[in-house]
Amino acid sequence: MVFIQMLQLMRQLHERNYIHRDIKPDNFLFGYNNRSNQIFAVDFGLAKKYRTHEGHIPFTKKTVLTGTARYASHNAHKGYELSRRDELQAVGLMILNFVIGSLPWDEIYSSDYTQLFSTIGKMKELEEVLKICEPLPP
Repeated sequence: MVFIQMLQLMRQLHERNYIHRDIKPDNFLFGYNNRSNQIFAVDFGLAKKYRTHEGHIPFTKKTVLTGTARYASHNAHKGYELSRRDELQAVGLMILNFVIGSLPWDEIYSSDYTQLFSTIGKMKELEEVLKICEPLPP
């Protein structure tokens, strides 16, 4: 139910023409007391409007990764402008991390963030989702 609520939150945000751009466990909270079974999304500091009355924002290529490298999509690592698709990939990686307990790039460390982001991005390109899911039951 937790993951369904996360996806529903992303859908609601996207229906309002915004993307979060920093999907990670720290940005989802459980409610309190009579809302303890409800999930809330927080930290919209990197959120961006992806669609205006004129249409979608233009596709651009940047040089800096937006969001958290651990859960970022392939496109985020390539420096592309993020979209709804990238957020769903990030939620998927977050779900895999919860269910499996770790991701293949969790043990990568570097004081040079550019090198760290690049290494994680390359690992994501090489890792197949089916291989990451091997510990899961059929």
